[in-house]
Amino acid sequence: MVNAEYQTEFTANEDAPRMKVLRSKAGLKLFEGVFIKDLYVAGVAEYDMTYPQHVTKSAGEIGWRFEAYSDNDVKFSTDGYYRKYFSFSRYVGTDLEYDLSLNARMDVKIAKTLSLGPYLSYRHAKSRQARSAGSNLTIGVSFAYSDLFRLF
Repeated sequence: MVNAEYQTEFTANEDAPRMKVLRSKAGLKLFEGVFIKDLYVAGVAEYDMTYPQHVTKSAGEIGWRFEAYSDNDVKFSTDGYYRKYFSFSRYVGTDLEYDLSLNARMDVKIAKTLSLGPYLSYRHAKSRQARSAGSNLTIGVSFAYSDLFRLF
C-alpha cells in the first residue's frame, strides 16, 4: 500500500502558525475482508512546513478500519492508528513522540440518500517537550448525503 496526504488547518491558532504537513506512507496490508476492511503496518515520512525551518520526520504506524452492518440499514464502523515517531531532522518541542487516534461511529439511514451518524473520536498524543501526554474526546453527530449523479 502507498498513501500520500496533505494535512493543514483552515485558520491558525491564536499564537501558533498554521499547520502544513506533507505525509507519505508505504507499507503492507495485513488483512482485508468483510468486517475487517483494512489492517496495515506502514513506514511514514513527513515533511513539516509549519515553521520557517522545515522538519523531516520518520515514523512507524499500525492502522485499522472495521465495518459491520445490521439488518435495518445501520452501519457500525471504527478506524484508527497508532504512530510512533523515530527520527527528526531538527528539534521542535511541539513535534509528537507518538499519536493514537480512535474513531467509532454508527450511521443510520433516515432516507434513501440521507444518514445520521453519531460518533466518538479520541486522540492521545505526547509532544517531545511535554512531561505528560494529552488527550481529547469528541462526541458528535454528522449528517451525510450520498447519491450517484450521471454526468453523461
